[in-house]
Amino acid sequence: MADIGDMIRMLERVKKARNSSVPPKIATLMLQETRENFRKEGYTQDGGIKKWPQRSHEYMLNYPILDYTGRLKRSLTRDFSPQFARIGANAYYAQVQQEGGRAHNGFWSRRPPYSTEPFSSRIGKIIPRPFLGVGKKTYAGVRKIFTEEVRKAIYG
Repeated sequence: MADIGDMIRMLERVKKARNSSVPPKIATLMLQETRENFRKEGYTQDGGIKKWPQRSHEYMLNYPILDYTGRLKRSLTRDFSPQFARIGANAYYAQVQQEGGRAHNGFWSRRPPYSTEPFSSRIGKIIPRPFLGVGKKTYAGVRKIFTEEVRKAIYG
């Protein structure tokens, strides 16, 4: 017959599983969903696919959107600790692709909202094409991971 000591040991196993094996699995799940966004050339946060806007001169380009060199996709990273799991991208232009912005003479930049400096004709507006995020697929996977880990911790 189980006693209070057994219950405390079981809860300790659940806590240990939450702190050690769950965060890396969640970070990997988030990274997989982001890579899927690149394959589908869109964003899947709400469960459906929202295609990224087409590029100018699309008819002349024969490579996937956001994948000319593959640098952005290769720069995807995951990070985790017992308290969090997150993904990101290390490419210097990742933020402007995610949020939108302006290109200035071949360099990516975010114009400060307080700037009064006029932009020259060589500056282009970058349309946001969100690729990072957590969608319904990741949330469903997180629930499954927690259920499996708790079940393992309780029943062995």
